[in-house]
Amino acid sequence: MKNLKSILDLSDNIGKFIEYWGFKSIHGRLWTLIYLAEEPISTPELVKILSVSKGLVSVGINELLEHGLIRKAEKVSGGGQTFVAEDDIGSVVRKVLRDRELKLLMSTQVKINELKSFSPRELEIAGINPERLEQLANLTDTHKNVLQLFVSRGVDSLSQWISAVRSALKSLI
Repeated sequence: MKNLKSILDLSDNIGKFIEYWGFKSIHGRLWTLIYLAEEPISTPELVKILSVSKGLVSVGINELLEHGLIRKAEKVSGGGQTFVAEDDIGSVVRKVLRDRELKLLMSTQVKINELKSFSPRELEIAGINPERLEQLANLTDTHKNVLQLFVSRGVDSLSQWISAVRSALKSLI
């Protein structure tokens, strides 16, 4: 790969972003290299480019396959498997938002509602500011509604995902 350092820097940054979302950095690094590759790329090539163990790459590849972010391509001489990125990453992002982030917000909302059911005296004893509790409830509910909107849209392709995000941003401005 030409200008390997720039590509590795990009894959590291995407790895950090993916890590922020609760995945491992290796997932983002592997996905970036596979996504940008003009040709299917093999496990040994990924090991060499990233200078990491074959085991780490294999585990990362299996998890990316499981999430539907990549798929197997042809085998190379010697039986090595190659991989390509799935074009339909919008549905994968939507699934992650639905299965993780939305569930977390819904769980948070349940806990907030438990506190909101406390009497004013119970809130006072607990040292909870009722106005701030209400603000937190509104913030959580708003974010849950935004996520539900994205999840409910039939966004499957990357171009549809970008279009949906741009449309949402325009409505905010």
